[in-house]
Amino acid sequence: MEIEKKLIWEELLKRGLTNDDLVLIILYGPDKYKAKAWEQLLKQKPTNEDLKHIIFYGPDEYKAKAWEQLLKQKPTNDDLGTAISYGPDESNTKACKQFLKQELTNDELVDIILYWPDEYKAKAWKQLLKQKPTDDDLREIIRHGPEEYKAKAEQIIKRKKQKAFLKKASKETLIKILCD
Repeated sequence: MEIEKKLIWEELLKRGLTNDDLVLIILYGPDKYKAKAWEQLLKQKPTNEDLKHIIFYGPDEYKAKAWEQLLKQKPTNDDLGTAISYGPDESNTKACKQFLKQELTNDELVDIILYWPDEYKAKAWKQLLKQKPTDDDLREIIRHGPEEYKAKAEQIIKRKKQKAFLKKASKETLIKILCD
């Protein structure tokens, strides 16, 4: 027995669809019902996780819609950072700018320096310097970062080692080095 999809949809609405149900329909349902599921999901207030799931796995049209909705919902740094990796390119500029306005950890700043477009790296580098990068942060940039930032990170580590040596060295040793 073949049942009309319209009747199935109406029955599902009567029974109550969860956000997870609606996300599944957006991912795998026929186009007509993807649109209806999207409308219903918006009425039910999707979570950031619901939206990220669509951004990761959904059809392009709904990735873009989910992106726009996510940006309206006070996304966390994690939401933005992971979604930037999977979202449509046209949405990334807005997301990148919003991400940079938030309070970022050193790890997040290092990721920007390593993986984001060049236009964001300088701002991330300045912020990382203000937040006092750890040696591990700097080593990560040296191992995987762009040449410009590798050289800067190497210079900072070199300076830190020199300062540590100066603090430990005796006055006589320092005079000897100075006079050589």
